[in-house]
Formats: sequence, structure tokens, C-alpha cells
Amino acid sequence: MRLKKLRTTMMGVLALTLVCSVSGCALFRFGPSDEQLLGDLLKGWKAAMDEGSVEKVIAYYSKDYMSADGRNFEETKSGLERIVPALKEFEAKLSTTDAKIQIEGKKATIAPIKIESSLGSIGLTLITTKDKDGVWRITSSEMQR
Repeated sequence: MRLKKLRTTMMGVLALTLVCSVSGCALFRFGPSDEQLLGDLLKGWKAAMDEGSVEKVIAYYSKDYMSADGRNFEETKSGLERIVPALKEFEAKLSTTDAKIQIEGKKATIAPIKIESSLGSIGLTLITTKDKDGVWRITSSEMQR
């Protein structure tokens, strides 16, 4: 009786392992977590901002981007083409050391990001969405003065 129970349990574990490996069960998922992917997004975005490369910065944004004040992707790209060089001109510093990642399903917020210069400081929140390919992209942002 005991051997039969053990065999049934082992068969169940084997079946679960097989199903999970075929269907992508979270228990057997390999690769970086969403937290790691979002951390990489933040590091890459900041590095691109620090470098002053608008093309690299905008690569982190979704084509469906819409800012809190109604700017779409193209308007945001135009704005970044003015803002990114100005950050260097005013010796602005971006700080992400206090930024926290908060994930809710396929959406996540990253905040606070601080931008400080001789003109003052502002806070920035990045809102991201995980697309159908599993890539996190910036889909909105909010500035706090």
C-alpha cells in the first residue's frame, strides 16, 4: 500500500515537471525576473541620459507612449532632443539611488528619479508596461516639482 502511494506521488511529480517544462510554469522559468529586467531598463535609460544620446534614450520608450500631460511618442522624442543636451549644459545630475520598482501585473512604476541642477530639482516617475514579447518599455512618465 505504501509503495503504491509513493509511486503515485512520484508519477504526479513527474507529470507536473513535464507539464511545467512544456508550458512555461513559473517554477521552472529560467532567465531574469521582472525586477531584474526593470532594473536593467532603469540602468540603461540612465546611462543613455548621462551619455546624452537621445536615440539610446528613446529606445526605452514604447511607440504607444503617452505622458501624463498628453504628449505622445513623437512629441516626447522632440522634447528629449531639446532636454537631453540641456541637462549637460546645466550640469544636471540624475539620481536613481532611491528609485523603487513597484510591479502590478504587466505595469510597473519606477520612482523617485531625481534630476538636480543649479536651477533646482525635480522628481520623475517612469511608468512601464510589459509588451507581448516580454519587454518592459516606458509608456508614460510624470514630473513632480
